Amino acid sequence: MAILLRLTFAALVLLVVEYSGFWVWLISHPWWSLSSTLNGIIGGVIVSLAAIWARRTFGLNFILVLAVSLVALAIAYAATAWGKNGFAVSYAEDVFAGKVWFFGFKAMNLFLFTSLALAWPERR
Repeated sequence: MAILLRLTFAALVLLVVEYSGFWVWLISHPWWSLSSTLNGIIGGVIVSLAAIWARRTFGLNFILVLAVSLVALAIAYAATAWGKNGFAVSYAEDVFAGKVWFFGFKAMNLFLFTSLALAWPERR
C-alpha cells in the first residue's frame, strides 16, 4: 500500500506541474509537454518499482538509491537545457539538439518521478 501511495504522489506532482504550465514556462515545448510528462510517469513507475525491488533484494542504502536518481535527474535537466538552447539558436535547424531536448525532457520527467517516489525511506 505504501508503494502505491508513493507512486500516486509522484504522478500527481508531475501532473500538477504540467497543468500549471510550469514545464512550458521552464523548459518544455507546448506541443509535446503533456505527452512527455505522461511518458515520464509510465517510465518512472517502472524505474521506481525496479529501484524499490533492488533496494529490498540487495539491501542497498536508501541514500545511495536516491542520490543516483537525483544525479540522473540533474544530467537529464542539463541535457534538456542544452538541447533547447541549441535548437532555439539554430532557428530549428539543428535536428540533434531538438532530439536531445525532446528525449532529455522525457528522461527528466522519468527521474523526477523516480526521485519523488523514492523521497522517503521505507519502514521495516
